[in-house]
Amino acid sequence: MFRAFCRIDFQQMREQTMKLLHILFGLLLLPSNAEPQQLGQRVYWMAVTEVSIGQLSEYHAFAEKEMNPLMEKHDYRIIAT
Repeated sequence: MFRAFCRIDFQQMREQTMKLLHILFGLLLLPSNAEPQQLGQRVYWMAVTEVSIGQLSEYHAFAEKEMNPLMEKHDYRIIAT
């Protein structure tokens, strides 16, 4: 009887997942209309993303759970949604 044991490296898997999230986040911003505006020392970035009504609740759940924390991790502050 042959048994194969595999060791799962969760740290490596997490790093790969975070790289993928950064790529997906960038792709998510591509179809949106984004405009930076600098007032004094601050830069304001407004992005408008079009989402179909059927996927609106999924988008808000994704933004709340994944996208907003990722943006805040990179020093973006969300002032309105």
